[in-house]
Amino acid sequence: MADYSLSELETLTGLAARTIRFYIQKGLVQAPFGARKTPVTPKNMLSNCCWLSSTRMRA
Repeated sequence: MADYSLSELETLTGLAARTIRFYIQKGLVQAPFGARKTPVTPKNMLSNCCWLSSTRMRA
């Protein structure tokens, strides 16, 4: 499993970058790490975002 940039995560999950940043701000997913201009998201963030997205759809 690879680490993802925000744009890759956006493409893979179908979520907007703004939504992903909101999830990070609220502590629902782990914050990215690395340089400020090129942050990389943790490996499990893809599955967490997909789970949050599917949960949001059911609500």
